[in-house]
Amino acid sequence: MKAQIIQLESQDTLISIRDKMSWAKTPDILLAWPRHGRVRLNLLDLKLLQRQASAANSRLGLVTRERDLALLARNLGIPVFASLAEANRLDWDAPPPGRPSRRSRRPDLRLRRPAPARLFDGWQARLPVRLAFFTLGAMAVLALAAVFLPSAEIALQPRSETQAMVIPFSAAAYGASVSSNQVRVGQMTLTLEGSGSQASTGQVTLPQEHAAGTARFRNLGESPVSIPAGTILQTPGLIPVQFSVQQAGEVPGGFGREADLPIRAVNPGPAGNLEAGSLVALQGSLGLLLTATNPDPTGGGTETALRAPSTVDRAGLQALVMAGLEEGALERFASMLADGDLLLPHTLRLNGEPVVSYSIAEGQAGDMLALDLAVSFTIEYALAESIQELSREILDAALQIGYEPAEAGMTFQVITAPADMAGSSAWEMSVARQVRPQVDTPAAFQAIQGRPAGEAGSILAGLLPLAQDPQVRMSPAWWPWIPLTPLRVDFLVLP
Repeated sequence: MKAQIIQLESQDTLISIRDKMSWAKTPDILLAWPRHGRVRLNLLDLKLLQRQASAANSRLGLVTRERDLALLARNLGIPVFASLAEANRLDWDAPPPGRPSRRSRRPDLRLRRPAPARLFDGWQARLPVRLAFFTLGAMAVLALAAVFLPSAEIALQPRSETQAMVIPFSAAAYGASVSSNQVRVGQMTLTLEGSGSQASTGQVTLPQEHAAGTARFRNLGESPVSIPAGTILQTPGLIPVQFSVQQAGEVPGGFGREADLPIRAVNPGPAGNLEAGSLVALQGSLGLLLTATNPDPTGGGTETALRAPSTVDRAGLQALVMAGLEEGALERFASMLADGDLLLPHTLRLNGEPVVSYSIAEGQAGDMLALDLAVSFTIEYALAESIQELSREILDAALQIGYEPAEAGMTFQVITAPADMAGSSAWEMSVARQVRPQVDTPAAFQAIQGRPAGEAGSILAGLLPLAQDPQVRMSPAWWPWIPLTPLRVDFLVLP
């Protein structure tokens, strides 16, 4: 048999295949399908290819392993081979198709129906072999299910311990640069008002009665001179003592004529008790017309001693009210702090000058001295966030290997009150927190891997420092063993 082999490509179509077939000059044409890829032909395409081969007096054969295509070709009577070697070795089943005769009998298509392919052939069809493969498949499915189906949830609660230290703290003044081992500080300002009173313990001497006497006026001219009441006579000097004429009078005309009039000291007190001849100055224009003097000493000026606040009284009352305001300011500042902030009482300062108001002016008499005081205070405080941050760093550095903090919170207790230390604040606090041993979950899983679920709890209790026995929960609940893969075991570390 001499056949023209036409090797098809995956990109060939009905048109390209027919073009290739037109060049064939042999009685047999064998279309070989590509090993990779598919040439998509339907029943009509195969019938057209068969007619073209028949028109060229050639037989058409196919080399393909596509079952659907082979079935369509066999229905049309086109021989199908699995390989080129098989096509050369076997006889073609169908005779070379010629032009169909109208008088020829229609072929029975049922005879051309291909026999059903056998699923198994040879040793594969033996029952023991098939049972063995089925058993292996079932065991493989069960093995996969045993690995990936069950899961376990194990709750562990490590035993907590207390880590405590006495830590010295320091803080620079507000606004100053802060080093790495110092805590940051904040500042608050508050204005308070206070009042107080106390009895006067001092005394003051005050003028009481006015001195009085007689003034003698002498005319310096020829005309009479009228002297109105209230005319002022005074002593010479920087601080003169003044007297006023009590009633109006007239000095007769003529040089050297005289007149006496009563006078009284302008200010009360013994300062008006003058010797004779002390009043020599006359205020106003009358001093050009008259001369004046007191021919006799003046007398009757007196003073009295009254209770009055002393300088010590004023200073003591202000200090007492200020102490009360400072105490109240510390209480108010403490109430303004956020949770965890630490007040630094020694940093309490006055913010500006206090405003002081006394009920009795200095030098005035009074039995009770009252005081109103308004003052602004400034104070510093250590920030809780900075205290916690520094404490956590120190505790972490001292933490035993293999342990971890059980919780984020810490407790603080002041051991030494804050005080000024070379320009910065210093104090000591006791800091404590709960720590627990770290759970090595890979090691825990290796200890219980594939073991019975009932024994896993006791194994872990002997391996790990726990506060209580582990709780093992299986899913499904009836599964008796711990899973073999760590992805199916979930460790929950309880606080």
